[in-house]
Amino acid sequence: MFRMAPRSAKRTRITTESLETMGAPALASLLVDHAKVDQVLRRKLQLLLASKEGSGKLVAEIEKRIRTIGRSKSHIGWERTKDIVQELDHLRETIAGQLASQDRGQMAS
Repeated sequence: MFRMAPRSAKRTRITTESLETMGAPALASLLVDHAKVDQVLRRKLQLLLASKEGSGKLVAEIEKRIRTIGRSKSHIGWERTKDIVQELDHLRETIAGQLASQDRGQMAS
């Protein structure tokens, strides 16, 4: 009979601190690879990069995505419902959080 040896190694925990030790190039490479197969992640990264270019670019990206969703004629099957809900929620969070704070910062200047 096959017996497994008791585990001695602790499970590696995924935390902000543990990922920071990997360095930006390794994490960027991982994100790019994963974004190729995960549309929700890819769109989040596109918005994040647009926000670094200023609120104008971020607004343009948000408007483009909302127009695309609005023009879509296809039926959203139950398999994609979770992805669409996540994306719409992320758009809402970006508008209410990141974009609103950038606008407040510009008004204060």
